[in-house]
Amino acid sequence: MKRIISYLEIYLGVSIAIRGFVSTCAVPLLDQLFPEESINSAFEKHPLLSTVYEAEECSEDEIPNISLYSNNYTIVDGKQYKKQDLRLYQVSSLFQFNDLDFIFRQGGTEHKMTKKISIGGGMESIEEIPRTRLDSVEKILTQFEAGFSLLVNKIQRHWMPIVTYARRIEDETNLPRVGANLYVTPPNDAAFDSHWDPMDVIVVQVYGQKYWNVAKDPTVYLSNQQQKRKPTLNEIDVPHYPTFLMKPGDVLYIPRGFLHNASTVGLFDRSLHVTFGVHPELAAVKDLIEYAIDPQFHSTVQQIAHQNSTHNVLRQSLHSWRSTQEIPELFEEALKKVETVAETLNDNELVEACKAARGNFDSAISILKEKANEKTDDSRKKDDTWLDAFKDLTHR
Repeated sequence: MKRIISYLEIYLGVSIAIRGFVSTCAVPLLDQLFPEESINSAFEKHPLLSTVYEAEECSEDEIPNISLYSNNYTIVDGKQYKKQDLRLYQVSSLFQFNDLDFIFRQGGTEHKMTKKISIGGGMESIEEIPRTRLDSVEKILTQFEAGFSLLVNKIQRHWMPIVTYARRIEDETNLPRVGANLYVTPPNDAAFDSHWDPMDVIVVQVYGQKYWNVAKDPTVYLSNQQQKRKPTLNEIDVPHYPTFLMKPGDVLYIPRGFLHNASTVGLFDRSLHVTFGVHPELAAVKDLIEYAIDPQFHSTVQQIAHQNSTHNVLRQSLHSWRSTQEIPELFEEALKKVETVAETLNDNELVEACKAARGNFDSAISILKEKANEKTDDSRKKDDTWLDAFKDLTHR
């Protein structure tokens, strides 16, 4: 099946050299999406918008952002190209609307359709149509025209360019698992109510435009899956960055635990974006402590990791931007936190276990790397099973 040539190849005359830059360039993917190593300092700390369009100088009220608009040229194979053109080509090559037909021919997709509705009193609810009622493209289109958005979970199992992105993000963050979901929203509508995610997300706007609203502070600091729940009205009514519009080629990073919502309300075209979820499980400070401490205290460590919605070192991840000096410091800070709880409870055994754990740092690091790699390998094998089954359809 021949893919439709992107408009950029025609309109901008983008050369084959750009294909090489996008697919094989040594520049890390995250540095392409978030230039000047901006993601390094933002990760797990604050949201970050990377735009290909001109952006006003960032004030305290606006979402932190970086723009490709200025200083926007780069050299590829001896030729000069605009970084905006490279980004737009890169994103348009990730997925297109006509690819949806290929996806649903495969079968086995985890998809549903949703629509946000108001139920009064400032409360919102989500009307959902399950996959069992969406067994044909025609039914999906009918519901789309009725205002329902399409969500395809685990899209990385069905489309090679997306799984390539996901694996590069895994490799570059040193975190065990990155999944991807696809969202298609009709004009003038919304699919989800305000929520936070238990994983860090990287949103790539592929087609159309979408308004986003993101809280300035986390509702639950570095939330994990066990802390995921529907926010209360008081939690929703917190300071947010001014609403901003994402356009094709824009990329947004949101740390886990930050409330957000998005919609096409007031817009007159459909929107398509891909969200990459970066999961830190098996590679957090909590895991490092568990590998170092006596197993009988694992449940206690997990309980402490769930405490405090504003800051908890045990929920921080050991991502690739941690320095060799920083990781032992986080380890010590976490042990002190556990010790403080133990002393409050007069649990002398746990205090002694923390002291003993300090001698197990090196072995704990080795176990963590081993377990994280096992998680990555297992996830990739599952994805490959799907991709191999449908390689004739997903091959470009």
